[in-house]
Amino acid sequence: AYEPEEAQWAELGSSREVAGPIFRADGCEKCLETGYRGRTGIYEFLLLNEAIKALVLNTSDANQINKAARAEGMVNLRDDGINKVMEGRTTISEVLRVTQI
Repeated sequence: AYEPEEAQWAELGSSREVAGPIFRADGCEKCLETGYRGRTGIYEFLLLNEAIKALVLNTSDANQINKAARAEGMVNLRDDGINKVMEGRTTISEVLRVTQI
């Protein structure tokens, strides 16, 4: 476990309020020097309610749809990754790698 630098938190778009330890991926022969074992998915799921469906049908821009979806409780890909960092299931660097903005 380690204490990430402020710049890493800023790049991730998260604050330093952490419930548990934050880990780095240290490799070994068993993991082929990746530092990871198995797979952990991060997900984004948009549940269509009437309001969001109307935005999609009216060809609203993606920012409007995203804002409405998040207001309804949608967790985006980056936020799901941040949650998994906080749970100790993945690393900040891996979330940044797979959720490039």
